[in-house]
Amino acid sequence: MKQLRADRLSLNGIWQIIFDDENKGKMLNWQEREHFASWYGVEDIRVPSCWEEYRQDYEGAAWYGRTFRVPAEWEGKRVCLKFHAVNYIAEIYINGLPVDSHEGGYTGFEVEIGDLIDYPQDNFLAVRVIGPIITRDITIDGLGRDDMPHWRGAIAGGIWQPVELLASDSVVIRDVFVAPDLTGKQATATIRIDNGELYRQEMNVRSYIGKRDGD
Repeated sequence: MKQLRADRLSLNGIWQIIFDDENKGKMLNWQEREHFASWYGVEDIRVPSCWEEYRQDYEGAAWYGRTFRVPAEWEGKRVCLKFHAVNYIAEIYINGLPVDSHEGGYTGFEVEIGDLIDYPQDNFLAVRVIGPIITRDITIDGLGRDDMPHWRGAIAGGIWQPVELLASDSVVIRDVFVAPDLTGKQATATIRIDNGELYRQEMNVRSYIGKRDGD
């Protein structure tokens, strides 16, 4: 029976960051490895973490960068880059090329990157992040003070949740959600299945609910 699952590779750990105080990273092509790495203001940062741990009360834009390699056995598979949360706007680049963007600081998202990966060698991942602007009178990409959801007591700018690579066949289970009905002693399961092909495919999915050992 075909297994509808994804292999995972964590990208957590030490990345690099440039705090883009003047919002000039696009003009200087920081999405490209050589331009990013040669900038004098590059600092190390741990992902996941809040960038306020490294630059107190920072507001505005910043660029994250790191290199990564993809297992050779993943070639030919569907490869996605998953961010569990980035606050607030994220723009994704692979090897200097734009991939996708996401708005929303507390929800996860995935982008397909298989066509942009160089399997024999290092790949460069750059993420431009615009965090909540709360106290500064500035506008970045049309967003200004208090235009992004926030609360001052719990600001978490940047890539503050885990990042990972997912490799799968063209059809894969992406999410399972079970909603219990305690009064009726039943539950409703919702399963998200992604089909990466351009044609319809039929799949049989079986689910089992049982007690764990020791329960």
